[in-house]
Amino acid sequence: MVLNPIEQVWQYIKRRLRWLLPKNLDELRAALYAEIGKLSKPIIASIARRQYILVALSVASF
Repeated sequence: MVLNPIEQVWQYIKRRLRWLLPKNLDELRAALYAEIGKLSKPIIASIARRQYILVALSVASF
């Protein structure tokens, strides 16, 4: 079963945070924001691999 693109991105992030043991919600939030901040166009493209996403990323400015 193929997940929709945002589910694929969330799976990627969850795998990267899998062994994190935050002491509170603020630590979890900080780790989540850090991982989201690391997402680049090439990383998102490699996760989703759908043509319409690749096109959208090619014109996005972030």
